[in-house]
Amino acid sequence: MITGYLMSLLWIGLFYLVGGIFGLVLFLSQAVVAKFLLEVVNYIEHYGLTRPPGTPVRPEHSWNTNKRMSAMVLFSLTRHSAHHEKPKVQFWKLDPCIHAPQMPYGYLTTLSICLIPPIWYRIITPDLDKWEKQYAPG
Repeated sequence: MITGYLMSLLWIGLFYLVGGIFGLVLFLSQAVVAKFLLEVVNYIEHYGLTRPPGTPVRPEHSWNTNKRMSAMVLFSLTRHSAHHEKPKVQFWKLDPCIHAPQMPYGYLTTLSICLIPPIWYRIITPDLDKWEKQYAPG
């Protein structure tokens, strides 16, 4: 963890050294956007899916999408469920998980919709209800 913090401080210093205050603001702005996107993607990949403590993570514990455009643009990030099933396999070798819960749309559309809670709940609730009937713990 300390190494990560030191690396971040190094990058902050380099951006300040090269670009002054503007470079520093630019770097910190992109860092905030990147962190936001990371957390939103993590949210949509796991929203509402539960598992009992101590049980292994399986494909049914993450939302998946097999939309072609999302797969091409996001370098197979869409195969997130397959990653849960085979965590040691390189991402480009993962196969689509057809039996995993499926996002209603591709990543960009799903990400955009989840930022508007009333629409998000209306769209995701039917799929979450199906998941609960099939996989929810006792």
